[in-house]
Amino acid sequence: MIRRVLFTCLAAAAACGQSVEVLGPPRWMAVQGIPQARTNAVAAAHDKTLRALLERIRALPLLNPPPGVYPKAGLSFLPPEQPGQAPASLLMIGFWPPMDVRITNGALRSAGELSHLLIYANWVRETAFDRTFWRDAGGGFYPIPPRLAELQGFPVYQGYGSVETSGILVILPPGKELFTPISQERFHLFAIARLEKQIAEAAPALKRARDDYEAAISEAGRAARESRIAASLVTYQQGRSRTPQQVKDRETEVRRLEANEEERLKLEASPETNRLLGPLNEQLRKTQQAYAALPQARKTEPACHLSHERDSGIPQPVAAGTAGCVPVVFVGPVIDRAKPASVQLLTIERYWPSRQDVERGVDRSQRNIYYHLNKETMEALDWKSVAAELGR
Repeated sequence: MIRRVLFTCLAAAAACGQSVEVLGPPRWMAVQGIPQARTNAVAAAHDKTLRALLERIRALPLLNPPPGVYPKAGLSFLPPEQPGQAPASLLMIGFWPPMDVRITNGALRSAGELSHLLIYANWVRETAFDRTFWRDAGGGFYPIPPRLAELQGFPVYQGYGSVETSGILVILPPGKELFTPISQERFHLFAIARLEKQIAEAAPALKRARDDYEAAISEAGRAARESRIAASLVTYQQGRSRTPQQVKDRETEVRRLEANEEERLKLEASPETNRLLGPLNEQLRKTQQAYAALPQARKTEPACHLSHERDSGIPQPVAAGTAGCVPVVFVGPVIDRAKPASVQLLTIERYWPSRQDVERGVDRSQRNIYYHLNKETMEALDWKSVAAELGR
């Protein structure tokens, strides 16, 4: 409703206090960047590469002139998260409607919030791909995200975390792949270690269950049970008369319930039948057996994960080719650290807003202009020529 009111305001040439005439015709706002980025040679090289990409975008016939929006781009240099890691940079592009643009000190500037198109150089936001949080000594890995679409031969993967990050376009030089499979051995050992950890963490719960059972079958526990049965029968007979048979039947039913509770406590006290530990121990046994039966030659084969019926984050190693299994991968070493100044990878988020948009197409109404311009801008670029320049 608020958005509809704002566009009504625009149609009336009263863009929340500034007329469209005051703003002038749609045009690109000044590019913003982090000043310190251009004082570093590596950062300056990234900045130069992304500015060249931005010029490709600005030259697109689609955006000449911008269709009813005021585009704005921002450049940021992202320092390495870890020592030795190649630096990265970010180009943010937003298509701002007139109601979210202001004139300040004679300059056109944006105001309000917007869903930007995010172009990362030498950067992969793995949290946008990963829902499992699997990690071992070698780093993180996960079931390969499904492909939503393909653009000029480049994959568009599904991301997770929000609607805005669901479509991620990956641009790499010819012959390079983003994901590398992990081995069957690594995935099996990870699944075993994860189960052993969960079993160890559940040990206190098992001890409490054993204590509860031992208390129930102790002499004091038996006496307490007889007291509960007697109290239940007294309550049953209060308020109205009961026949001897009714009292007897009631006692039989109460003793049956008490016996069931004792049996439940007994099952919970055993690691094989405990509701938490039982399935974990059974899964551990099966996973250990599967790993023991894995021939040495197959340990290096790509791992595959069969999604658990209750939780897709439970690792279930199976042989590659098993119906319904998903390859398990990690982001491979696609960045050559010996060439830190070069841009070797581009990942573009918010290309497709959602899987549903892939299936039905993005709504081209004014209401969704940010989304469909994101998509149409990316599709209008010659990504093969962009990819050919990466890594230089």
